[in-house]
Amino acid sequence: MGMRVLTWNIRGIRRSEKKKAVRGVIRRNQPKIVFIQEKKLENMGGDDIKKLWNSDGIEFAFSPTVCSARGLLCMWDSEYFQVSD
Repeated sequence: MGMRVLTWNIRGIRRSEKKKAVRGVIRRNQPKIVFIQEKKLENMGGDDIKKLWNSDGIEFAFSPTVCSARGLLCMWDSEYFQVSD
């Protein structure tokens, strides 16, 4: 199986049905890296990420929502990727 990448312009991930949709897509497709654009949240913690991607081996980075920039979230499977800087 090759590497799977998921990218999604979610236009806000606050609503529970959008979180559920993201969880479902991740579970069905088993990506190794996920990019979420326009998450529209100022902050996300490790617990929030674990609820989206039901695994302990997930790392993440995000840029918060600032003014008209709606924020980005990147999550990856740490068995496949390592951040060096």
